[in-house]
Amino acid sequence: MFRFTIRDVLCLTAVVALAVGWWLDHRLTTAGRADAEAELALEQERRRSVTLQRDMLGEQLQLLRERMASNKQRP
Repeated sequence: MFRFTIRDVLCLTAVVALAVGWWLDHRLTTAGRADAEAELALEQERRRSVTLQRDMLGEQLQLLRERMASNKQRP
């Protein structure tokens, strides 16, 4: 039969607590990193969308200016 001292039980408890703490930290860090990467990808897509919209509006504005200029030149 095995006999464990209080010191053995305390050491085992400390080792298990450290292992569980490391595992929880690793799991949360990995999940947090995945969330941050997803958020970054969404932000980059939003910026691309805004840039495309701005470019399209700029082109439309340029066309309108050209039409107005050509209309002013007509007698």
